[in-house]
Amino acid sequence: MNYKHLNIINHEDPPVFEVIFADNSRSAVDEYVEAVLQFAESLRGTEAMNRPIWLLIDVTQSGIYSLQYSRTKIGELVKQINDIPKAYFAYLVEDAQDRYVIENFSMTGNPRQKDTRQVFTGAERDKAIMWLIEQTEL
Repeated sequence: MNYKHLNIINHEDPPVFEVIFADNSRSAVDEYVEAVLQFAESLRGTEAMNRPIWLLIDVTQSGIYSLQYSRTKIGELVKQINDIPKAYFAYLVEDAQDRYVIENFSMTGNPRQKDTRQVFTGAERDKAIMWLIEQTEL
């Protein structure tokens, strides 16, 4: 599917689902939720259900999206995909302010997700991917 506010790359080796935000609008968050739902659906009944899910979220071009809005939308999403394996998120950011916001936002919410998120600069893309594939706990 083509998205107006996102670029989606589903890498096969390593199997990383990459989301590049083109802007930080609510529409971008809605498209993100739709893309993750489609991705989750594609995993059901496959071997991928036997390993963690790795997501690379790139907000270097857009800046951080609306966290309050995304929390509501992602809360709805989680209810629909609660049967998929544990997911790990590596965020790519452009500046220290976005890093601070994501790190502090990630500290709230579900304790199960405490160690499932890391924040990297855009220049650390390879390091972020390496961190993802090192995460093997289901």
